[in-house]
Amino acid sequence: MFFCRKQAMPEQNRIFLKDMVVDMGIGVFAEEKGRVQRVRLNIIVVPAKWPDESRDDISDTVSYDEIKKIAEGHAQGGHIHLVETLAERIARDCLNTLPLRRITVRVEKLDIYENVIPGVEIIREKA
Repeated sequence: MFFCRKQAMPEQNRIFLKDMVVDMGIGVFAEEKGRVQRVRLNIIVVPAKWPDESRDDISDTVSYDEIKKIAEGHAQGGHIHLVETLAERIARDCLNTLPLRRITVRVEKLDIYENVIPGVEIIREKA
């Protein structure tokens, strides 16, 4: 017997990039300037549309490659003081250039402490 669920509502469908690690200049303290640090990015987006499986066409959705390029561009774009700034810039550019409803961006600095990983997580929606 074959069981088929009704397609999920678009706001329930997500595309994600998990555990992307980039080396970048980030931090406000003197010892953080002039060197790179490992930063982990997790990005989840709710696309404005979801592909119809019968078409199986990339043009019907958001390519995670485009999200990755935006995130890497900011990581390679010069020193940033705050993880909050990095998260906001990634969210802003993804929302402005891709057909998205919502984005969640988590930024974590991996090498600051031995026993904890600090970071931020923001959620932004298209106006």
